[in-house]
Amino acid sequence: MNRLRPSLRLLLAIAVVLCLALAAVAWNTWRMLDERGEEQVDRALRERSALLAAALERSLAARNGSEALAVLELLRDDRSLRFAALFDAQQNLLASLGDAPPTGMAATGGPAGGARLYGDGELLRVERPVYVAGQVAGELSLGFERRRLYFATELARQNAGIVLVGMLLAGFGFISFGLGLRRALEAIGRGLEALGRGEYEHRVPGLPPGDVGELGNAVNRLAGALGERDASARAQQQSMRQETRRLAALLNGIRAVVWEADPRKGRFVYVAPEVEELLGHPVAVWLQGDFCSTFVHPEDRLWVGGFLTHPGHSVRSHTLDLRVRNRGGEYRWLRLIGSAEATPDGPRLAGLLLDVTDEKRGEESLAYLAAHDSLTGLYNRHRFQELLQHHVDRAREASVGGALLFIDLDQFKYINDSYGHQTGDKYLRQVARLLPGPLPPDAVLGRLGGDEFGVLLPVTTPPLAEALCRALLTTLNEQEFVHEGRRTPFSASIGLAFFPQHGSHISELLANADTAMYEAKDQGRNTFCVFEGGLDQARMREKIHWEDRIRSALREERLSLVFQPIVDLRSGQVHHYESLLRMLGDGGEEIRPAAFIAIAERFGMIRELDRWVVETAIATQGASRRVGRPVNLTINLSARHFGGADLLELIRDATLRHGADPAAIVFEVTETAAVENFTTAREFIHALRAAGYRFALDDFGAGFSSLHYLKNLTVDFVKIDGSFIRNILTDPTDRIFVKAIANLAAGLGIEAIAEFVEDEAVIALLLELGIPLGQGNYFGPPAPAFALAQAALPVPGTASA
Repeated sequence: MNRLRPSLRLLLAIAVVLCLALAAVAWNTWRMLDERGEEQVDRALRERSALLAAALERSLAARNGSEALAVLELLRDDRSLRFAALFDAQQNLLASLGDAPPTGMAATGGPAGGARLYGDGELLRVERPVYVAGQVAGELSLGFERRRLYFATELARQNAGIVLVGMLLAGFGFISFGLGLRRALEAIGRGLEALGRGEYEHRVPGLPPGDVGELGNAVNRLAGALGERDASARAQQQSMRQETRRLAALLNGIRAVVWEADPRKGRFVYVAPEVEELLGHPVAVWLQGDFCSTFVHPEDRLWVGGFLTHPGHSVRSHTLDLRVRNRGGEYRWLRLIGSAEATPDGPRLAGLLLDVTDEKRGEESLAYLAAHDSLTGLYNRHRFQELLQHHVDRAREASVGGALLFIDLDQFKYINDSYGHQTGDKYLRQVARLLPGPLPPDAVLGRLGGDEFGVLLPVTTPPLAEALCRALLTTLNEQEFVHEGRRTPFSASIGLAFFPQHGSHISELLANADTAMYEAKDQGRNTFCVFEGGLDQARMREKIHWEDRIRSALREERLSLVFQPIVDLRSGQVHHYESLLRMLGDGGEEIRPAAFIAIAERFGMIRELDRWVVETAIATQGASRRVGRPVNLTINLSARHFGGADLLELIRDATLRHGADPAAIVFEVTETAAVENFTTAREFIHALRAAGYRFALDDFGAGFSSLHYLKNLTVDFVKIDGSFIRNILTDPTDRIFVKAIANLAAGLGIEAIAEFVEDEAVIALLLELGIPLGQGNYFGPPAPAFALAQAALPVPGTASA
């Protein structure tokens, strides 16, 4: 009310006074009419109920509901009657007319044992007990509409009230208007208060038409608009909270820490609490002005200072990796990722901080693996060549000299093939541990591949470099490789080249050192050779020239086979022929294998030569069968190609294609080749002998473990090395060795062949010593294929002579 205008308050007050006065007049008139009318109605109702109760006594006594209802039906035409009901003593309904109540209703007042009258709103009720035999057997309940009973009184009352109602309506109109306006304004006020509390779903209800209603509708529209904005804002907040949770989960997953720095001071101004988990330093330590100078690695402080004080104006992220000492004194790699931004307080640098120590260690590991040999831990060939080129360039600019040592192990192939690759790896690792011993501090050692090592001396002189070669050989020779109780001495061949005089590019320098190394091998191995410039280059050019000649011979079919007989010394009959390779020179001259086999092996052409020899020899044997003059042939296999699966396939295929007899073919391999590829050799020999071919071990006795390997290699022939035959007539030691080999071979069921048989005296001595087969120029030089014949040859001192 306090918020209504004074004029409205006055109108409402007049309306209230007028209504009260009219209400007083009406009440007094109605009171007087009620007092006289009620007496007449009361008397009439008592008499009617008494007569009805008497009529119902018999029905009640007999508890006959139908009879009682018939009595009650006499009242149906009474328009003022609302209901009539008869109840027994237990208040159970026996009969009713109209809308009777479910039970009797006890009334107060009225004479004892008589009718009781009382009003119930517009209903006037009469309740009278019904007696049977002097006892109350039930109760009669009647209900009348007061309006019909007091019709006359009501008519007067209506006439008097018409005027009153009109005036009351006017008064109530004023009151209703005032109250409606008040309610509307209060509702609008509550709506505004709800908006103030953020209850945007609240709406002002029951708005009247007119200006006040429009005002309420405006409030409702405002609430709707604010509600939509609030819902949108809440959705955005929810989305931001989700993004925040995701970001927090991401940062926790990658252990990232949020930070801010002031570029003007070059220091951190905020670091998230999670930073303590990274290094153990609390946040307060990070915010100290001397944090970087105290905990950042000295080599990184300058970079960090520049990163924090010169963020630039770009919003693009900048990254810096640095080392920071943790609480335990260990340096950890951290990565600062930040970007500059302008704030009201000035420029800020903000971003993330990550621990990338594991990543850096991984990078260092990868970098190490990229530069080092995984087996020995030495520099690999790529890194060694980079360092070599660097020092060659420095030597040329500074006018100083350095040296390159190219080291090739002499016994590695034997170790690797005899005992397996794991033992070979062990051998290489042991060599890698021995080589650094004699090296000066500035030397660079690397593994160039396989069993090849390199030593780089950045600054040295020829005498010092040669002395180092001797020291390296001594170091190796003083140690032995022990495997399963067997001892093998370490030895190597070393090629020495100086720079820049022997090469200003690493390819040239490596080639020259490699050439010198092979020269050391040619001199008997376990030694070193210095590259001799012109002479070695001439040799290299000669080898390259031979490479071209071999390729031309293969391409132009200038290769041929000749065959030398191997004779049964007891019968003088040709036992079989050895196939020997020849190459035709540019002038048609015949070139023996000794002149070009080593070159073919060096330049990777020995495989092609082997395949040509195998194919041609097997074709020759097949052709001899087709013409009815079959011959037995031996075919030499090189050490480089010996034991290969492709060679085995070629032999089987060529035999099938040319119709050759495996039993007529003997494959011959040197003892050295078999020893160097022992495991492979044994499997290869077993596979071919199972197919019907036979095997011969050439140059037997020249190796250092002949007896051991003869025991473990199943062969059909042994060819005694020619060094034991040349001087057999004059050297008792040679005779002892040959006799021992003859006895050993006979005991194992192997036939022995003596090479270099040149005269009758040698044949006689060989027969005396027990050697059954011989080969040499005495029986005839190698001849082309068309001269092959299995004919008896004269052998002095034999039965056929």
